[in-house]
Amino acid sequence: MSDKVVHPVADDVVSSQVAPPASVCQVLGAQKDRLARDPADLFAILYDELSEEPFLGYDAAQWAAEKSFRDEAEKFRVDFSRDARLDIDAIISMLQPHSDRSLLAALNGLNKILLAVHPEFDDADFRALGPMESIGSRYRRTGRLNSGDVRGLLVPKLTRPGRPPGPQKKADGFDFIRLLNDSGKIEFIRAGEDVDPAPPPNAGPVRVAFAPMLGSLADVSLVRTHRPDGADGYRLAPIANPVRNRMQRVLRSLDKSGAILAILPEGSLSEDLLEIWASELKGTAGNARRDGSQLRWILAGTGPCVSSDPPPNRAVLLHRYTGQPVFQQDKINGFTLTDGQIHSWGLAGELGNGMAYEDIQHGLSTIVCECNIGRIAISICEDLGRPAASGSDLQRFGLTHLFVPVFSQPLRKRGWERIGAEPHVFQVGTWVCVANSLVVGRAQGKAGPVNIALVVGPHSESEEWRYHHAIKKCVHPETVVCVDLRVP
Repeated sequence: MSDKVVHPVADDVVSSQVAPPASVCQVLGAQKDRLARDPADLFAILYDELSEEPFLGYDAAQWAAEKSFRDEAEKFRVDFSRDARLDIDAIISMLQPHSDRSLLAALNGLNKILLAVHPEFDDADFRALGPMESIGSRYRRTGRLNSGDVRGLLVPKLTRPGRPPGPQKKADGFDFIRLLNDSGKIEFIRAGEDVDPAPPPNAGPVRVAFAPMLGSLADVSLVRTHRPDGADGYRLAPIANPVRNRMQRVLRSLDKSGAILAILPEGSLSEDLLEIWASELKGTAGNARRDGSQLRWILAGTGPCVSSDPPPNRAVLLHRYTGQPVFQQDKINGFTLTDGQIHSWGLAGELGNGMAYEDIQHGLSTIVCECNIGRIAISICEDLGRPAASGSDLQRFGLTHLFVPVFSQPLRKRGWERIGAEPHVFQVGTWVCVANSLVVGRAQGKAGPVNIALVVGPHSESEEWRYHHAIKKCVHPETVVCVDLRVP
């Protein structure tokens, strides 16, 4: 089975290497013929040249109020629609001497042009222009608008922050996001056309399904280990038979749910179960198509999917029809169980006494996947609660959806999961979806319904510090619950 079915961005596209300094006019002059027909690359170059200073006070806002400034920006769009090319010589003259005002006017004009290839806008006539067709094809192929001749990424902005609006900073003023990924903690990919789900009709809600799969401690192997550094560790893995026995029934329920994507919890996947999932998905694809299943992707849980010592705690996103991976994500930050948690969670019978570190091979980076339903990533349990490790980078990428499989006590409206989700919701406008099993709840002695799904997302009334939240509960490990994620 291949590890990924994606079109990864070349290593030199998202790079921390900065080109030797040169004036922006020299850069434009050296690439004049190419940039005349590539407004995306030109936008990226000019954006990097624009300073933050005009946005620190009133300058940018005052310029935007001037008719002459707006006319300069509009002229870009009008001229490009007529000639299907940009007058680079005129732009060089406009930028001499160096002026943030002229740079901002040019960028505003290019922003209007690039809206033709933005997924949320519809300008068929403009999109049909030769250069725009080329940029649109590039985006569908690679997930980025800029070419490999310009470092970093230029991608559409697909979210609005869930916080009340305020004065705009540089990054707020455009419908596109410019990224250099200086930390190297993010790997950006584009889902292949053969596995990319169709977007919801009429920009409708994305329905996400959850199933706990694991019903009690009898469904998992939870053992204490002794690490080479002398510390105590623990390893979590599913028992194959209970999960395999539930797989067909859960999959039928998912197919009937109307969900586009399903999320299973941490600890519910292993190397053997991954092969079984792949076979089951491929073997039932014909029936799913015939019955009109909307399900396209299933995050089949996380666990030790590779025979290594220690193994990774790996999440695998599978395609419904082929059973092949769309992409996979290794847990970056292991979770430490304290002695108090071991006892309060009812795990002392398996782990005994004393603190234990999660004994895994740690991941190095987070994958961000551009696809037809948005820009998605996976954070496994503790990774959501460690923003210093990757969270701030993820926020810069403007995620639409963040999927979080966890192994934890029953989810709470105001628990650590919501606290970890809030920065993504308020600062970016990301929908954060948390999936849990029944294991810890049952180990704690809870016999009734247990909260196994939490969704936190942006509220349509962003004038207040508000957000959407939903908690779903169930009793049985095969129960499927759904949440519709609406565009605010």
